[in-house]
Amino acid sequence: MKKWVLRIILVVIAVVLLVGTLSACGDEWTGFVEVENLQEFVSALNDTEVNKIKVKSGVYGDEANFENLIITRPLTIKGAGESRPVLFGSVIVNLSAGELRGVVIENIEISHSGEYVTKEVDGKQKVDLTRDGRRGILVNNGSVIIKNNYIHLANENPETKLGHPSSAIQLSVLKDAPNQDKLSYSISGNEFGKYSKSQHSSSSGAVAILADIDEGQNLNVSLEQINAIFEDNTFAEGTEGYEAMYDYTKNKYVAGVFSSLEAAKYFLQTDYSSLAEGLSVEKIGNVYKIVRK
Repeated sequence: MKKWVLRIILVVIAVVLLVGTLSACGDEWTGFVEVENLQEFVSALNDTEVNKIKVKSGVYGDEANFENLIITRPLTIKGAGESRPVLFGSVIVNLSAGELRGVVIENIEISHSGEYVTKEVDGKQKVDLTRDGRRGILVNNGSVIIKNNYIHLANENPETKLGHPSSAIQLSVLKDAPNQDKLSYSISGNEFGKYSKSQHSSSSGAVAILADIDEGQNLNVSLEQINAIFEDNTFAEGTEGYEAMYDYTKNKYVAGVFSSLEAAKYFLQTDYSSLAEGLSVEKIGNVYKIVRK
């Protein structure tokens, strides 16, 4: 083959590869609505025509004005730029019963207050989801993919202790919602700040990732998944309970990963009397996990 023909072929290949690379880069944000301040962020969440939100680097809210973002439909929220956008507040995922499409939260820094906030409803005090800051991300109902985020308390060493324990993520499901076994939860590549009993005055322990089971609420997460989630994320030093799943129908823990033997005993009681039947605590690596016997 002549040299000039070979050169032409090589040039064509290079151009094709370059075009393909540029197209791939351009496709990453196809269909996204870009926001760069809190007002635009909230507006995009409220616009039912929007299903992908590109969040530019910057600060959204502040410590004097924590803003909870409530997601009620399938949606992708993805941070863009050299540094993660910072949200002062919490993200509440509250999809309708029976909705199988999920929510993606990616590359966001979430700084939440840790404060328990209530409001009066029909003469009773109930949690105010628009202001409550105990969870960085609260999944009330719906499938989620939560990846590459940094979630932490705004003040990890409060001078005045919080009234209730906080968590970076809480997983729950609506009572008696259909298709509970079809919902899925993927949590990977995240960094979590410190969640410790030293931060609050309650007798309960603080857990970075908390999962709840109750009557009519069958969360589709297994013990094995809880243990795998621990391996896929990074937890700050000083956290005693990395993960825990509590079954209120049995008043027992059915999954969990703890930083030390002392921490495991604190959560499960010294003699492990709160541990569900058929489970035991074993040291695996540098942590203590609930495993099947």
